[in-house]
Order: sequence, then structure tokens, then C-alpha cells
Amino acid sequence: MLCVRSGGGGQRVARCLAGGAVVLALACAWVLSACPEPNPNRPYADFTARPLSGPPPLIVQFTDRSTAPAGDIASWFWSFGDTKSSSEQHPVHTYQAVGSYTVSLTVSYSGGTDQEYKRNYITVTEGGEGEGEGEGEGEGELEPGAAREFAGITFMWIPPGSFAMGSALTPEQVAGNYGGDITLFQAEHPRHSVTFRRGFWMSRHEITQAQWKELMGFNPAVVQLDAAPVYNVSWNDCQEFVARLNDAGEGVFALPSEAQWEYACRAGSTAAFGFGDDIARLGDYGWYRLNAFSGSREVALKDPNQWGLCDMHGNVMEWCQDRWHSTYNGAPQDGSAWLSGGYVERSARGGSWYLEGVYARSAFRLGFPPANAYSDVGFRVVREPDAVE
Repeated sequence: MLCVRSGGGGQRVARCLAGGAVVLALACAWVLSACPEPNPNRPYADFTARPLSGPPPLIVQFTDRSTAPAGDIASWFWSFGDTKSSSEQHPVHTYQAVGSYTVSLTVSYSGGTDQEYKRNYITVTEGGEGEGEGEGEGEGELEPGAAREFAGITFMWIPPGSFAMGSALTPEQVAGNYGGDITLFQAEHPRHSVTFRRGFWMSRHEITQAQWKELMGFNPAVVQLDAAPVYNVSWNDCQEFVARLNDAGEGVFALPSEAQWEYACRAGSTAAFGFGDDIARLGDYGWYRLNAFSGSREVALKDPNQWGLCDMHGNVMEWCQDRWHSTYNGAPQDGSAWLSGGYVERSARGGSWYLEGVYARSAFRLGFPPANAYSDVGFRVVREPDAVE
């Protein structure tokens, strides 16, 4: 038996396919005579997307929101309504033609499958109308997490705003709650306010080995996998990558400042992690010592944060533009990179597959010599907004 649920318009359509018979009921409950009551111990498919409308090419970030108390989902299959499909958990899809598209997600588990489909869920418009998803060419104000592609890389829109940078916990409290080396947490203070008067674009995930090789002509990784983050790249190497990216003529790119990185990682959260304070949930969002074991994994396999960014916690640490400072005393308050004073080392953020979960917190930071390369350090990039964004 396959139960299919369709959301929209305040009603749900419950359909049961059993022995070729189809029973339809417009209601807010399952059809009791045909479909069983929802079982809390099995997965149920669900998803969200952003943006839901806009002119072509419309790049949409789909996010799996399936409930799986037993952790039993084995695979995902998306149908985007335009003959294209994906088996990623959180895919990004580009719609090229004007029209309305019905999207479905089928999740498979040990006991069968479950499907969620949403009729006319994505609308590609002819003009500049949409849900604030424009590129800065008159389409309207951008939504947080709106996706765009520049120079072959998918970016998410990070909105303007303010946040408290640094840890809300003392080093002693961090060590008490999560463990780790207390001396490494001193650099997360003093907590201070940072304001971004303009938003910016940040790459959806870490730069992959394929993206690095396409631009640089070689792959420095020991274990080579196109969809995994590039590593064994120094801060200096990243500057060369950014310079070549800027030569593409698709905007102004850079490594993120530490403030940009932490603001984007938090995505509005004031907790230890972008998803909250419970470290037990870290495995849903990132790869670290307890679940990665021996190396980095393909990007975007874990849940994104509220602004659509993947792998902000773990997988590989990420170089930032800033010089290393051992405290935030005198740090810029406008979100810019801190390039004066400090040490020759450059900052890195985000934790990695090699480190324990405490080092994947949003506030954690380290510094490394800019000429050194490591097996668990990579990077992502930011793009400046256009003049009207």
C-alpha cells in the first residue's frame, strides 16, 4: 500500500492505492477506511522550498523536512515537474521555462515508501514578479536564503542585519556543557555587536574538488571525489582561486570575513549551533569526529541552516579573510574583515570531520599560517551584492 499526501489550500488529499483501487477524500485527516492512522515510528515525506516564484532562470533550494523518528530513511527521490529529478536530500534546481510546476518527494525506508506532492508549488513568471527573489535588477527585495548562480557556483542570499558575535557562554561554561580544551575558547570573547548594512551572497556549501579543479587545473586532495570539499589548500592558494574567480566578470568575490561567516552560520540563532544548543543534533547538520570517522564527505548531504547554507558545522574548517586576533578587543563592528594588527596567521571557522563537536560551534575560531595546507581545512566564498540589491 502506498499512501500519498498532497498539501495546499488548507486541505489535504489522502489517496490509497491498494489492489489498483484509488480512494480520494478531501479532508484534513487520513481516509480511515483505506489508509492507516499515521505511525509515529515510520517516516513521512515533507519538504519546503525557497523562493516559490520568480522569473527564469529560477534557482530553487528544496529542503527535505521529512519526519523520521526511527532514522529510517534510506533514499530520496524528487520530481520537479519539468521532467527533471534528483536523488539528493536537499537539492537545488533551476527552472528555465515560464509555468507552474507540481513537485513531489518520495522517501524510501525499510518498510516501503511515502510521498508528498504539492500542486503548482513553483511558479516561474514572465516578468519581474515574485517573492522577493530578484537578482537586484528590479525584481524586488531578496528573501534570506534566495539562491542564485554566479560563475558556476550556487550562492545563497544573506540579508542585512545585526547580530551578537562571539560566544554567549564563558569558556568554563562551554567546557562544562560540551567538553574540549578551555584555553581554545578564550578567543570567542568579548561578545560584541556587528551590523551589516548590506546583504551579501555566500556559496551554498564549501568549494568542491570539482569546482577547484575546473578553475585551477588540478586537484590537491589525496582522496579525490568531485562532490567533496577541496582541502590541502592554503590561505594563499585560496587567494589565487578568488582572483581567478573575479576574472570571470560575474561579480566581486572574496573569502568571507569572520563576521560574515559567523552571521551566516547562525542565520538568526543565538545558540551554540545554528540549530540550537543540543549537540546531540549535530549529526543532522554536519560531519565531525563521531560520524565522519576518517575524512570529509560529499557536500550538502546534511540539513541546511535557516538560510539554506550546508556544511557550516563540520566537514572541513573554512579559511576566512581576517588576520588572526586572540580576542575580539578592537574588532570591526561593520562586518568587514579584520586586516590590521593581530598575527600573521589567518582565521578559520566551522570545525571539521577530524574534530569533536564542541569545535563545530558557531563561535569557535582558530588561526593557521597562511602558507600551510591541511587535510581538514577548505573554504567557501562570498560575493558582493550588486548596486541595487
